[in-house]
Amino acid sequence: MNFFNKGDDDKWKEKYLNLLDQQELAEKLSVENEELLCKTVVRLALIAKGFQKPLDPYIDKIYAAVKSGLQNSQLKQDLEALTRAVLTLNEIEETDSAEVTSLLFDFLVKLYSDETKVETFRQIEKKQLNNEFKSRNDLFNALLAVTEPTPDSKELHVPESVDSTERIATKTVCSQLLMLLNDLEVPFEFEERAQLLRDQLQASHNAASLKSLLNQFVSLLVSIKNHMESEQNDIQEFLSYITDQLTELGLQASDANAASQQSTLSRNKLDQFVAEQMQDLQKTSANATNLDPLKQIINMRLEVIAQQIKLHREQDEQQRLFAQKQLDELSCRILKMETEAVELKSSLVMAHNKALRDPLTGIGNRISFDERMETEFSRWLRYKTSLSLIIWDIDNFKKINDTFGHKAGDKTLKIIAQLLSENCRNSDFLCRFGGEEFTMLLPNTDSESALTLANKLRMIIERTRFLSGGKTIEITISCGISDFKENDVPETVFERADRALYEAKNNGRNQCIIG
Repeated sequence: MNFFNKGDDDKWKEKYLNLLDQQELAEKLSVENEELLCKTVVRLALIAKGFQKPLDPYIDKIYAAVKSGLQNSQLKQDLEALTRAVLTLNEIEETDSAEVTSLLFDFLVKLYSDETKVETFRQIEKKQLNNEFKSRNDLFNALLAVTEPTPDSKELHVPESVDSTERIATKTVCSQLLMLLNDLEVPFEFEERAQLLRDQLQASHNAASLKSLLNQFVSLLVSIKNHMESEQNDIQEFLSYITDQLTELGLQASDANAASQQSTLSRNKLDQFVAEQMQDLQKTSANATNLDPLKQIINMRLEVIAQQIKLHREQDEQQRLFAQKQLDELSCRILKMETEAVELKSSLVMAHNKALRDPLTGIGNRISFDERMETEFSRWLRYKTSLSLIIWDIDNFKKINDTFGHKAGDKTLKIIAQLLSENCRNSDFLCRFGGEEFTMLLPNTDSESALTLANKLRMIIERTRFLSGGKTIEITISCGISDFKENDVPETVFERADRALYEAKNNGRNQCIIG
């Protein structure tokens, strides 16, 4: 005999199945959001990598921890390790060689005749040897305070008759300063200032001007150092911000995961309870001998089941709302971080492109040349197609600067850059290598074809005239050419082209020679 109403049975079954569907949907959303979180963390790790080399191993660990899914315990350890690394990043002390320090201060003492300054230099030297300066920046600031001209300061004492040894020494110092400046990686904000100092170092080899040049050199170094420290602080703040964001995301994901697990556990308990009640009802029904007691037992059991289902539904609804709230907050946070990541990436691309451009001419600079050379050299190694290098140098550029001024020199550089850029192929690469020197990389071009193009460009520039201060300025340019051969590396090709350029200069200028 069947004591259950079929309509009530279907009703409870439909409610139970609806609850199962809702739970499965919530679990699916949780999994999708966890995957989205992992992708976001992976992208942020890729963006942050490379800002600080000591932090890269920690970023790689975080990348590995989330690439195949959230691993909360491992991710927590990696985030703590990254935080410690960021906090201790600036604890590495900078040290100077005692020998180099001694040479520097001996030079300064010999350069300045003021006894007060000499004594101050010796005090600074003693502090430096005792490691009393926290960083080189502090040392530079101390030196700058002594060497900076004051209203009542006296000029350097230079004898009227300077012997040849002193002239040679002064020229050597200028040459060394110029080499240091050329090897220095100068941010584009200071490139114009550095170029002016290069011109002065090349033009001036007398002791009277050495003090001013040294002051400018030290001042430039301090400015660059401060600029780089400022950028480093910005990077550290960004990494700290990323760490906090990742930590919050990890906690929110853990809360959402815990809510999902609790909901699954609650559903399993309900399944077990309903199954036990049904088994008891079946056993009671099979052993029943009287209808009335059996009805009472069945009604009581059904009431208990209904209460349990109602309680489970209420709890499940609360957990669902809590989980949904967590997931909504997580989604908003991820969306915000993705927007910030896109904006950051765009800013980085703009900054990178700006760093690869020469601020005066607008074409590529030395850094962009090195990057492009690496790319073209790799392509040449793989495919063995022709690849040529041209090194250009403006003839008598120093004379233009000295005669017509630096504005005329800047205008000359801009005109040369424009003419070379407009009359070469899109696949060719042009950059201002430094000073009045330009370089061109010509893919799929042998040395003879490069010579044909070079002579064409040389004649275009030769016919060019421009006015400066009411005077007409004529300009010519020379170049050395070399193409890549078997067993070549970029340095050997550059040396051949540079020697060819030197030969072109010695042969009278305004010509192109293959090296």
